[in-house]
Amino acid sequence: MSVVSELNPPLVPPAEIAARTARFQARLSAQGLPLAVISHPVDLYYLTGTMPDGWLIVPAAGRPELLVRKSLSRARSESPLDDVRPFLGIRGLADELLVRLGDGATNVGLDLDVLPAATFLRLQALLPAYRWIDSGPLIRQIRAVKSAWEVERHRRAARQYLATFQAIRDNLREGTTELELSSLAEAAMRREGHQGLVRFRRSGMELWFCLVGTGLGPSYPTAFDGPVGSDGLHPASGPVAGRRPIRRGVPVMADIVGNHEGYHADIARLFCLGEPPDELKRAHDFCRTALRRIENLMRPGTPCDEIHREISAWAKAQGEPEGFMGYGENRVKFFGHGIGLELDEYPIIAGGFTLALEPGMVLAVEPKAFYPELGPAGLEMCYVITEQGPEPLLDYPEEIQLVP
Repeated sequence: MSVVSELNPPLVPPAEIAARTARFQARLSAQGLPLAVISHPVDLYYLTGTMPDGWLIVPAAGRPELLVRKSLSRARSESPLDDVRPFLGIRGLADELLVRLGDGATNVGLDLDVLPAATFLRLQALLPAYRWIDSGPLIRQIRAVKSAWEVERHRRAARQYLATFQAIRDNLREGTTELELSSLAEAAMRREGHQGLVRFRRSGMELWFCLVGTGLGPSYPTAFDGPVGSDGLHPASGPVAGRRPIRRGVPVMADIVGNHEGYHADIARLFCLGEPPDELKRAHDFCRTALRRIENLMRPGTPCDEIHREISAWAKAQGEPEGFMGYGENRVKFFGHGIGLELDEYPIIAGGFTLALEPGMVLAVEPKAFYPELGPAGLEMCYVITEQGPEPLLDYPEEIQLVP
């Protein structure tokens, strides 16, 4: 009996895997690479429909070969690939490459942007004549453009916020701590089907999926590459809700990462007991205006650095609010980022990132501002790029959500 088939988990359609493989193989051919070897778990899932401890060999032409350390039975049940076999160690992988390519000098794709150095050095010692080319950017580029099936996963992730934001409104009370309110929002998100994990490509990046912050908290210095700070529960807790109590007139930012079947959403809204200060209202309106201007520029064919350059110039000319895009050293150099199976995907609306927008790209855009004395302002929204421009993935008010 197959436990996987008996439990019937949602699987990636075989047609999706075939289309992704074909696109990746076309990129390999264009780069003159006879094959690529992939070890990154999320890339494995993208190209096979399963996430084993293993390796994938993708030739520029022909069928891929999935080598699995664990679990072989699960991989065979979840993946539509025909060739799924046991992984026999790094030496066994090297032997397989020698059979396919010989021992002469040849270029081979390898996910060098995420591969541990020790593993690379082992492969290099076993195959000294091979020239290893970083294939990470190739797969990141094809992953940046989502299929209709993937976009639907993003839409369902965004719909999780309706119940979650309602839970925040219902439980916003003076004296309730960030942690208490965050736990209620987290429970609502999990009931909507959130997997609990947030995945990143960048090594060492960690983030809890729900960050509720008020007052000084969102201006607190952070090592995370985002504009929202957090003192958290202790120095090693990362950006998570702390024990700061919610006070009347001090806004609460709920910056939450949704997830449906592995695909992320990244949306933030502002809540407040009573009326916030006028200065903070103006900052929030500035962020909403910035969002409208970014939306107007998010058209297919527009380079990301062009959007960043134009919005940066506009913000300075308008007299940007305090802590725009991060207070002090928290200030980030981007206005938006791609999302997918990972939260830090292409494209990035940042200076120097010249990739042009294409239909099917999914991005989170986050104009925000931070006042240590008053609290946070701003919002974050997710979009899919269409032929006509950006389409929001969630219909939820952008105004500060006032609770009497």
